[in-house]
Amino acid sequence: MDFTRKFPDSKVSSAYLHPITNQDNEKFLWKYPSQEKVSQYCQHILGWTQHEINAQVTPVLKKFMEKSIQTRIDQHFITTYQDNSRFARLQVIV
Repeated sequence: MDFTRKFPDSKVSSAYLHPITNQDNEKFLWKYPSQEKVSQYCQHILGWTQHEINAQVTPVLKKFMEKSIQTRIDQHFITTYQDNSRFARLQVIV
C-alpha cells in the first residue's frame, strides 16, 4: 500500500477528534422493528424475493424479539477458555 502524506484524510481526523453527536435530551428507547417494513425494504431496495426474506430476515427478527437481558458484553458471546477461567491470559513478547 502506498500511503500519501494526506493519510488519514483531514475529514476523517476531524470527524474522529470532533464527533457530531445527537444532542437530544429525550431518553433513548429501543423499539422492535416492523417485520412488514423490513420486508418491504428488502424487496424494494435489495431486490429480494419473499423466499429470501423468509430465509434471512425472519429468523433474525425472531431472535431479536426474544425477551432477554444482556447486562455485560461477555454475556452476548459464548466464550470458553482451556483452563475454564473467566479471564484471558495476555502475553507480551518484547
